[in-house]
Amino acid sequence: MTTPLTIVLTTEHILTIVGFALSLLIAALAVAHKFGVLTKSVSRVEEDIREIKQDIKALPELAGKVQTILSSKLFIIESPKRLNKVGKKALKDSAIEKIIEPLLPEITKKVVESKPTNAYIAEKNIINEINKLKDRDDLINDIQEGAFNAGFDVDIILLVTAIHYRDKIFESLEWDIDQIDEHNPTLKSDKKEE
Repeated sequence: MTTPLTIVLTTEHILTIVGFALSLLIAALAVAHKFGVLTKSVSRVEEDIREIKQDIKALPELAGKVQTILSSKLFIIESPKRLNKVGKKALKDSAIEKIIEPLLPEITKKVVESKPTNAYIAEKNIINEINKLKDRDDLINDIQEGAFNAGFDVDIILLVTAIHYRDKIFESLEWDIDQIDEHNPTLKSDKKEE
């Protein structure tokens, strides 16, 4: 026959067990607290990301406004755009004509080949073709230097350049510059509202 096992707990054993249980409880509370702090931190990061996404969505509109403000400094604000004194000075100071003149037949050919259906689209195509020049490794340094010398951003100098050469390219398309207004969707919607 076997004798039953008796466990004798001394005060020391009880204190050890209670101490161990308290340690586990404190550790669990610490983990829960850290998890709560972590959860709050993650929530704050998620909120910040949402705000950043909203700001990013607003960038194109903001860029358009900046473009309009800069344009008002360089162009006569009427349609079609024409360079004002500051725009002409920026063109001259950038010396970009030296870069563009040899490329003008190529640019004109690309615009003609795009078969724009109206003057408004042709102007947009001219701006796009001239803007692509900044992607050319053989031209970018000269374009950047010219923009720097003129005191403007590369994109602004290329826009000034596109408007400057637009009339010459329109001659190849046998279009009149004033035809731009006939096809400008923003002007059409403005006229409908009047």
